Amino acid sequence: MKRVLCLFALALVISSCAVTDRRNKLAVATVTGGVAGAFVGWTVFGPGGSGILGSLVVGGLGAGAGYLATDTLLPRERESFHRATYHSLQGTPEGQSTHWKSKDSGTTARITPLRSFRTKDGKLCREFVVDFTIGKSRDSVKRVACRGVDGSWQTI
Repeated sequence: MKRVLCLFALALVISSCAVTDRRNKLAVATVTGGVAGAFVGWTVFGPGGSGILGSLVVGGLGAGAGYLATDTLLPRERESFHRATYHSLQGTPEGQSTHWKSKDSGTTARITPLRSFRTKDGKLCREFVVDFTIGKSRDSVKRVACRGVDGSWQTI
């Protein structure tokens, strides 16, 4: 039983980190949790009506656990990236980069402010580029953010 639970936990962690899109991570973790839970339910309650019922109940619990565990990790990763972006926009000179790496998925980003300017109403804005590496995939996104009266940066 311990071996099955360890395999379930390992499969959940690997599956939730293997894909790059948030919705896909949640879906894979939910399905993996459901399948692993159904297997555990069948193993514990055996064949027959009780095994089917056990598979359905434990599978549902496993799907919920997979979803919740992955949904908890993703906001932490996003918040860490937002902090790095804020610090880069706040004080990194134009052309210099700030580097960020997720502790959860290994995703990396390089945030580089390109230029600063003021809008007609006096808001400070910065154009910046973010170069992502997610697994073997690379992508680049260019954005403009302006500082609000509360000091936060909002992309426009």
